[in-house]
Amino acid sequence: MIAGKVAVVAGYGDVGKGCVQALRGFGARVIVTEIDPINALQAAMEGYEVTTMDEACKEGNIFVTTTGCEDIILGQHFENMKDDAIVCNIGHFDCEIDMSWLTKNMMMMMMVSGVLQVLAQIELWVNTSKYPVGVYFLPKKLDEQVAAAHLDKLGVKLTKLTDKQAKYLGLPNEGPFKPDHYRY
Repeated sequence: MIAGKVAVVAGYGDVGKGCVQALRGFGARVIVTEIDPINALQAAMEGYEVTTMDEACKEGNIFVTTTGCEDIILGQHFENMKDDAIVCNIGHFDCEIDMSWLTKNMMMMMMVSGVLQVLAQIELWVNTSKYPVGVYFLPKKLDEQVAAAHLDKLGVKLTKLTDKQAKYLGLPNEGPFKPDHYRY
């Protein structure tokens, strides 16, 4: 459930505009960060709050970077985010999110407050020798762990397989729940 959450979208270009409309459509209160005064004016005229990431990081539950620029969400922003914030990037390189800070601080963050759960990105970042440059499908189990990490904050209650159901389906109780060839 996104309804009632605060979504922060960095950038109000073509991708950002589509993202904020989708988030608003799902019931989120959307905050936009923007460097271009024309785009900022457009966002404000369409009813979105426009502010800086330094301010928005304290309010958001969901963060989406859409800028194509580097250093959009930095360590100082992660430190000020609410517990269990969701951080993602749409369609550009990981330079928008300070991955080196995350790599150094992830374990501390998870132990102290569980601010983020970006398992797939950390796997790719930390184990670069396992993943030379290319396009990869991550193991289903890892995809499921990433998805599961976000469910509580979104108010989702997940049904658990009973032992009998798992046996009937021929699946482990804790997944993976779909074969590797299955695409969502």
